Amino acid sequence: MGSGPDPAVVAVVGSVFPIPPEPGTPRPFQLLKRLAQRTPVHLLGVVGQSPEEWERFREHPALRDVFASTCAFYRRGAASVAAELASALSVRPSFDLRFRDPAILRAAQARARALVRAHGPVVFYCWERDTLQYVPRALWRSTFWDLVDDPVRGAESRLSADETLSRWERAKLRLSLRPLRRLERMGLTRAGGAALSSAVDIASVRARLPALEVARVIEGVDLAYFSPDAASDSQEAPYDLLFFGSLALPANADAALRFVRDVMPLVWRARPDARAIVVGPDPPEALRTLQDGRRVLVTGFVPDLRPYLARATVVVSPLRFGAGMKHKLQAALAMRKAVVASRVSCEGFAELEPGTHALLADGADETARAALSLLNDPARRRALGAAGAELVRTHYSWDTAAAALWENLRHLGTAAASEGSASAADTHSTAPRADMP
Repeated sequence: MGSGPDPAVVAVVGSVFPIPPEPGTPRPFQLLKRLAQRTPVHLLGVVGQSPEEWERFREHPALRDVFASTCAFYRRGAASVAAELASALSVRPSFDLRFRDPAILRAAQARARALVRAHGPVVFYCWERDTLQYVPRALWRSTFWDLVDDPVRGAESRLSADETLSRWERAKLRLSLRPLRRLERMGLTRAGGAALSSAVDIASVRARLPALEVARVIEGVDLAYFSPDAASDSQEAPYDLLFFGSLALPANADAALRFVRDVMPLVWRARPDARAIVVGPDPPEALRTLQDGRRVLVTGFVPDLRPYLARATVVVSPLRFGAGMKHKLQAALAMRKAVVASRVSCEGFAELEPGTHALLADGADETARAALSLLNDPARRRALGAAGAELVRTHYSWDTAAAALWENLRHLGTAAASEGSASAADTHSTAPRADMP
């Protein structure tokens, strides 16, 4: 971009992301509220939630000063068999609306053109993999695609490490890789810019697309929210090991089961009074059946994670597969907790020094030994906690992430009214939507 005015940003999202601070304020809100301090931000949503949920979302006080305008389109929650088949035959990802909901796709793209006409020069910020389709291809050079995690690497990692996959699940996952690779190649080579949160993911993409430049926009942490002072009324337990995360995600469900089934029996040999605490929504039945109310507690969803973090003696993160930066690590370190983490859990944390900021351990034996060493050493726990908190404060704040994002956005080629021209009929689609001037 030249020396002209800074562009406005059209943020394109595919869901009503959690309203802050539930739980601990997510990536899009943290980045967009900081962008709004620099330039007008217009929100274009193509969401699976209801109009009522959208209204509650946009009327939240924390969003009041973030968006200059908002618009939502409500896509179908499920695709027909014919739509799924058409997507598969066309080698497109299952979330592609071309066959699932073409009217909504056309309406969203028309709205994108209308925003260019009304507010240009603009750049588009597409959050996560499914949102690029809502921007007309003619405007992709003015679009920054924030994939967050590399979906191809995530799927490949699961295929290599998840032993619980059935033959059918494994076949479906393998089939999904071809359209994901196609989408990634097409989008990354045609968009004006792209970002991933982890340098490991960036290296993976560069191995497939050597000439590609991909920016790093880290996953930050809300230091005001995840603060030891925010849960000062909760005292550390003597022998509680905590795992937390959304258990609807296969990587977290696998890690939680391994933690309780494989790691804890080794811990109990030396510490029969130790407890395994698993916190997170949608625990699988296999995990629920392991709960005994005494040495294993599976909470399901909790409205506030911080009291559980404050009470934890040690946080354990034995992830075996996945991609991107793992939120659990930032939250635990910010709360000054001693952490035992696998190498997969620590991917993307280039500044993390094993033994200084966290203990690294892979496999049940290593994880159990590391956890026991910390259960028996309060001074080591305090030292790790202090060093970890300083690490995230220095290197993993949302201010750092937002600054990197803005530098990339403001140097994109912008879309102006002449580039986004469309017929007047485009802006009067009959597809359902909600607008706020």
